[in-house]
Amino acid sequence: MKKDLSYYKNLNYQIILRQDEDNGEAYYVAEIPDLPGCGAHGTNQIEALERLEEAKELWIFARMKRNLPIPEPSSEDDFSGKILLRIPSRLHMELSWQAKKNGLSLNQSIRKKIESVLSMEVLQKEISELKAKINELCMRNVHATADTWGSALWPQGMPTTLTVTDPNIPDPKKIRPLELS
Repeated sequence: MKKDLSYYKNLNYQIILRQDEDNGEAYYVAEIPDLPGCGAHGTNQIEALERLEEAKELWIFARMKRNLPIPEPSSEDDFSGKILLRIPSRLHMELSWQAKKNGLSLNQSIRKKIESVLSMEVLQKEISELKAKINELCMRNVHATADTWGSALWPQGMPTTLTVTDPNIPDPKKIRPLELS
């Protein structure tokens, strides 16, 4: 089979889609890790993915035109699970002591530490997102109107716009953003 533009466009490349923010404006970034530098963004997920398809086609076309190699999608089969890691002897010694203290092999101990760090990164991202949502909620005022309640239930002589102050919601002027370390 000839590996032309159509061939590469139809390969199932892994896509990373994430939400980001710039000056309070949310947007989405879509990237193909196997095609370095191939990415796009959009105001929503669909727009980011559509733009990524265009970027992928242009990326592949440019590589073909220059006779540069085009990587095919990677899979778990491409990775043996073995790595060679060079570290200072002092760190090697400390890791070995910790593994022995915990009744683990050095490989098990290092793997456990790597998995823990990766889990912490996910948790930190989730905490940051929750922090932003909490700050946003704290900064809102609660407003109710006669339309919300329905005119039949609205008391006679009561203004049609009412600002409701919930004692559980602090004064927005006195709120400081959460600081998490």
